[in-house]
Amino acid sequence: MSQFIRLFACLEKFCLLEKSKRAYDEGAPKLSRPCTASGDAACETRLQGGSQVACQGAELEDEIAFMSLLQQNSLEEVDDAAKGEEFTRGTSHIVVATIVAAVLVSVAIVIYAIGTRETPAATASVTHATAHFVHRENSGLDAAGNPVPKDSFDQVLVFSHVQIHNQTKNPLFVKQVLTNLSTNEGIVSSYAAPERDYERLFQAYPELAPLHGNALPMEATIPAGQTVEGDFVASFHMTREQWEARKGMNYTVGFQYQPDMVFPGPATVSVQ
Repeated sequence: MSQFIRLFACLEKFCLLEKSKRAYDEGAPKLSRPCTASGDAACETRLQGGSQVACQGAELEDEIAFMSLLQQNSLEEVDDAAKGEEFTRGTSHIVVATIVAAVLVSVAIVIYAIGTRETPAATASVTHATAHFVHRENSGLDAAGNPVPKDSFDQVLVFSHVQIHNQTKNPLFVKQVLTNLSTNEGIVSSYAAPERDYERLFQAYPELAPLHGNALPMEATIPAGQTVEGDFVASFHMTREQWEARKGMNYTVGFQYQPDMVFPGPATVSVQ
């Protein structure tokens, strides 16, 4: 903006000088003959006027030359500004190219991540599950026959048959198995009973004999490409009404050196 103001000022000054020159030329005396007589007063007056005209004309020519130089410098400044605009346009092209390159790199990273996403170490499924409800009340007497407050005990035993397949080229080490219930109070989980406790359970409750199976070995080692399966039981301290109000059920298998695996439960759970 300052360049245009300077250029406008120079042009205005140039126009004023041109106007002054024309006005002076129109009012200046004209010499009709050469003046050589020093005693001629009129001639001397004309000579003096001619000298003044010549002097002022010379000054005017100097001003015009100076204005021409200013105008040339202003045009050079305009050319520099135009070059600056071209440089700015070139810079904008570089910015656009940088943005496009960044987008392409991001897309390539996403495609690579999807293509190289790791396969889960194992797959698992529960072929069937059965719930058994336990309700116990004490007799109201202690060992010495003295009366004590009666107390009740509610428990849900969930028997499941699971299959776990190793999809890796290395052995998998099972660390733990959990049964998870989704309830109104949140997630409730129960660890699978070890093999020894699994067998003791059937000794304590002979009526559970139809649910007895081959116990799933806890802390089992699954060779590469192999499958291990077995039965296990989980215990939840809740009433039958609380069990039936559950929102869902799934399982978790924990491995050593591998992420835990969560898989869904069966569509239906039978009751025994």
